Amino acid sequence: MLSIVCGKALLFFGICTLLGLYVLPIVSRLPPKLGIEGLTATLTVVLLAALTFGEIAHLMGLHNILGAFMAGLFLRRSIPDRQQHRELTKRIHDMAIGLFAPVFFVTAGFEFRFDVFSEAPGGLLFAVVAVAIVGKIVGTVLFYLPSGPWLAGRLNDWLRHEWAGGRGDHHRRNRSRGWAH
Repeated sequence: MLSIVCGKALLFFGICTLLGLYVLPIVSRLPPKLGIEGLTATLTVVLLAALTFGEIAHLMGLHNILGAFMAGLFLRRSIPDRQQHRELTKRIHDMAIGLFAPVFFVTAGFEFRFDVFSEAPGGLLFAVVAVAIVGKIVGTVLFYLPSGPWLAGRLNDWLRHEWAGGRGDHHRRNRSRGWAH
C-alpha cells in the first residue's frame, strides 16, 4: 500500500515537472501571440495551470492543493513581465490566505483519522512526531552552520520585513510611536 502511494506521488512530481518545464512556458506565451494581452490573460494562464496541476494531483490520489502548489513553483518563471507578476501576486495573496488556506486546513482536518495510529504498528505516532522534531532541528543546524550568524541574521531581518507586509522601516518607525499598523 505504501509503495503504491509513493509511486503515485513520484509519478505526480514527474508529470508536474515535465509540464512545468516544457508545457507551461509554451502555454504562457500563447495569449500574446493570439493578440490577448493584459492582466486578465495572465490570470487565465495562472488559474488554468493551478487547476490542471490540482486535477492531476487529485487523479493521483493526492490533495488538490499540492497540485496548485506545484503550479506555483513553475509560474514564477512563466510570467516574464515582472510588473504583471507583482500585480497578480498582490491580487491573489489575500484570496489565497483569506479563503483557500483556511478551507484547506479545515478539509484536511476533517479527513484526518486518529485510528490510523491505532491500526499501525506500535509507536507510529511517536515516530512521526520524533522525526518531525529532529528534522526541524537538523535542518536549522545544517542551514546555520555553513551560513553563520551573519546570513541567519540577514534572513531573519528579511523574513520580518516580508511578514510586516513590506512595510520595512516605516512599519518599525510607526510602531515606536505606538501605532499598531
